[in-house]
Amino acid sequence: LPGLHSLLVSRRGELLLEYYAPNQSRTRLANIKSASKSIIAMLVGIAIDRQLIKSVDEPIVTYFPELKQDPEPRKQTITIEQLLTMRSGLETTSGENYGAWTHSRNWVRYALTRPLVSAPGTDMEYSTGTSHLLSAILTRVTKTSTHAFAQRVLAGPLGFTLARWPRDPQGIDFGGNEMLMTPRQMLAIGELWRNRGEVRRWWDFARRLPDRLREGQWGDLRDELRLRLRLAADDELRRDASIGVELVDG
Repeated sequence: LPGLHSLLVSRRGELLLEYYAPNQSRTRLANIKSASKSIIAMLVGIAIDRQLIKSVDEPIVTYFPELKQDPEPRKQTITIEQLLTMRSGLETTSGENYGAWTHSRNWVRYALTRPLVSAPGTDMEYSTGTSHLLSAILTRVTKTSTHAFAQRVLAGPLGFTLARWPRDPQGIDFGGNEMLMTPRQMLAIGELWRNRGEVRRWWDFARRLPDRLREGQWGDLRDELRLRLRLAADDELRRDASIGVELVDG
C-alpha cells in the first residue's frame, strides 16, 4: 500500500496500534478534505446547544437577508437542516462547478445565487458551497472566525491546537474542505462521536499501546489485528468494537 501514510486502530478508546510510514510522523498534518464538512456540522450542533442558532429549522434568510431580493422566493424557505443534509435545492458548486466557485470573488454570494435545481428539502445535491454557507453562519453568530470557534469549543477541550486552514476572499474559513489534522486529532474527533460528546484528550488513546508499535515497528499487521479482534469474539463486543483507519493521500 504505497499510499498508506498512517494507520491507527482503536477499540473502546484504547489505541491498539499506531503505525507511520517512513518519513511520516504523528505530528504531520493531513488534509482531511471533505471530512471537513463533518467538523462544520459538529460546530453547528454546538452553536445550537449554546443557543447561538435557534434550531436546525431556522430559515437561512435570517442570516442572508439578501435572499429576500432573489427572484426565486423559494430560497427563503431553505433551512439550516437542509444545508446540513445538502437538500437546499441549490445547484451544486462541486464537481465541474468547483473551479468557478473557488475562483469567484465572493463564495457565499456565488453559492446563494445558484439556481434551484429541486425544491428545498427534497433532493440531495452534494455541494461544498452549501457547507461553506454554514461556516459563514457560524462566523456571524459567534462573532469570531469558524477556526477560532472550533478551537475554543472543540479542539481546545480535546487537548490540541487546530491548524489554520484556507479562507475565502471575504476571510470566512473554508467550510467544506482543506482542514488540517494529525491522525491522532482525527481519532480524538472520532472518539468524541463514539462517546456521545464525552471529552477524552487525545493522549489518553496511547494507554497500553504495545511498545514496539508505539515506536513505529510494523511487524505482521494482519496477525496483530486478528489477535486484537479475537478480544471482541462474542456478538456484543463485536457490535461495540471500534476500528479506525486513516488513509492519508499526500
